[in-house]
Amino acid sequence: MLNSSVNNLSSFHKSNVHANALAASKDTETAKAELDWQRIQDESLKVIDGLGLNVEICGSWLWIFGANSLHETKLRDAGFKWSCGKGAWYLKPPNKKSRVYHKPWKIEKIRDKYGSTVVRV
Repeated sequence: MLNSSVNNLSSFHKSNVHANALAASKDTETAKAELDWQRIQDESLKVIDGLGLNVEICGSWLWIFGANSLHETKLRDAGFKWSCGKGAWYLKPPNKKSRVYHKPWKIEKIRDKYGSTVVRV
């Protein structure tokens, strides 16, 4: 009986070590994803630099207001997508899903929930 409880303890310890290693690798993956997202944002903002657009960060998404049809090609080239309901262009992190299956949120609700920072005008 004592032997089996030692084996169970050993198995528990091994699974804890594995769980800790998995958590550390997830932290590394998260850090890598954040660095990738920063790189994507920087590259996208360089493409649209000098167009005189309002760029706003709401949560982790970038929103572009004040664009017209003359800006469309540059925005698409930079990876932005059009949100018809909000009348704005957006860029989201690659690991984020759009809320397609839910009722769309108004931009005011997004700002209230995630905060908003104007980064460039």
